[in-house]
Amino acid sequence: VAGSIYSLGYVWNELKKNRAAQSKLMKIWHGHLERKEPALIFMIEPATQDHCRVAMQWRDDMVDLGWTPLYPCPSAAPCPMLRRSRDWCYSEASWRRPRPMTQLDRYLELDRSQISATIFVMASPDLISRVQPSQKPASIVVGRPSHTDDYGFDYLICSGSELEKRLATRGAPIALRGESALLATPRSTARGKTQQDARDETAPRSKATRPNRPPTQGDRSSRRPQRTSDSDQSKKSTQRSKKVTRKRSAF
Repeated sequence: VAGSIYSLGYVWNELKKNRAAQSKLMKIWHGHLERKEPALIFMIEPATQDHCRVAMQWRDDMVDLGWTPLYPCPSAAPCPMLRRSRDWCYSEASWRRPRPMTQLDRYLELDRSQISATIFVMASPDLISRVQPSQKPASIVVGRPSHTDDYGFDYLICSGSELEKRLATRGAPIALRGESALLATPRSTARGKTQQDARDETAPRSKATRPNRPPTQGDRSSRRPQRTSDSDQSKKSTQRSKKVTRKRSAF
């Protein structure tokens, strides 16, 4: 299918103070709808709250024009996270860090094995009519608010028009932001991260310390002093006396 593809990486936030440039881009995209042309827009912005919410508002403006969100939104309904000023929607992904970065992260005591960004993919109506998109998830993960006691977290789930909280299952792998909410249910995956790792990530900590984990049965048992027999104790005392004799004879 012949059409237009736009890829904007960290562009929209740079045009925040240039309303004329933003208006020109909106007119260009609106022209595709008037001419009934297939078009696709990839927008990537920083995952920070202020930049993300500007992109979220752009997403709603594009929906009002007639564009269809392909990612991450489950539907074309107005974004429910814009109703609450403290919320913002961004995506996460795991990646294999280059070896120098891994070594640097270890030295700085950082963990950058996950990257975050605000990502929106929009399609024109003509493109949707020509290409059958894959089935989108009915709901996605948009947040992991931690509990007030910093022990565990909930999932914030977006179904398109509504937000709901879902209790995270202890020991289950963590579903990343932007993924299907089905991954927020207990199931085996290859990611390997568990809710215990999430507590380590969300709990307050200093640069040099990590939060103490609640001791498990294995931890308690491993801290018990091991019992030694009388013969083992006599062997140890004999060895100590031999060491003292050697030191005295050296003088």
